Amino acid sequence: MFTLVYGAFLFTMVIFIAFIVCFVSAFIFSRIGAKFKIGSFIEFLIPIYNVMLLCDCAKVTRWLTLCILAPGVVVFAVNAISLFSIIPFRIDLCSNVIALVACAYLWGRIAKRLGKNFYLWGIGTVVFMGIPTLIMAFDNSKVEE
Repeated sequence: MFTLVYGAFLFTMVIFIAFIVCFVSAFIFSRIGAKFKIGSFIEFLIPIYNVMLLCDCAKVTRWLTLCILAPGVVVFAVNAISLFSIIPFRIDLCSNVIALVACAYLWGRIAKRLGKNFYLWGIGTVVFMGIPTLIMAFDNSKVEE
């Protein structure tokens, strides 16, 4: 009985934490979008559309969303086909590199439009796992055209 209650509690906590992460990231993205006058908080809550809105903020094509999201789908599909029995190292490594480069490019372009260094903020966002994104969302930077 205790195991069932513990499992239900753990499942509920995982779902709760996932919703909190979703709302916090949507709030941060909406703060960045507000600087560019793109999107609203409700629009940034939509999972794939929020990356498209960030592409609009960076003034890059929305096809970059595919470079960010598709590698994870490919790795999941390859693992699912192999029934998670093997880890295709080359596919996993290549897809992670593609996604990380696309993320660095996206955040670098957003930083450049906010008057910051493209390479420092783009690579820094990937290396420091989003902390520069928080700085970009809450600082006083304005959009430079």
